[in-house]
Amino acid sequence: MKLSVIAAVACMLLAPAGSDAIAQTSSHAAQARDDVLAQQVSKRLANDPVLKPAAIKVDVDHGIVTLTGTVATEADRQKAARLARVAGVTSVDNNLVTKDDATAKVKGTTGKTGEVITDSWISSRIKTRYTAEDSLRASDIHVAAKDHIVTLTGTVVSDAARTKAVSLAKDVEGVNNVVDKLTIKK
Repeated sequence: MKLSVIAAVACMLLAPAGSDAIAQTSSHAAQARDDVLAQQVSKRLANDPVLKPAAIKVDVDHGIVTLTGTVATEADRQKAARLARVAGVTSVDNNLVTKDDATAKVKGTTGKTGEVITDSWISSRIKTRYTAEDSLRASDIHVAAKDHIVTLTGTVVSDAARTKAVSLAKDVEGVNNVVDKLTIKK
């Protein structure tokens, strides 16, 4: 009887350690599977004559393939996603960008007039509108744009002028948001 109680206590003490070992073994097996999948996908992409020169990074986590980098065209982007679907892959997260997308991000987007909308373009357009507005002539407004978000600082003569300044800034094409840090002159 004493022996069976001692054996039962020993089993209970060893059980958690055993489950940790099983979990570690399972984790190592999943990582090994992910590594094999990453190699298979990378090889398929490298063997493609069109995609070979493209810089595509392949990451796999629990069977989910993530593609990052830049390819020449949208067709190449879609082709890379198709090639990434090998046996064992549960899904493909295609974060590839085309060279056209990358260029547009650097330069900004194109507006209705065909001009490229950059932060400096936005700032310039807002300042031009302010100089044409009589209610803002006595104001001292500084305009800063970053990532198409405009920040207005400085002083205006009234609450109405503040509202007008914010409104004019919001109406400029390409502006995503306006941060109002204007103060009213006393």
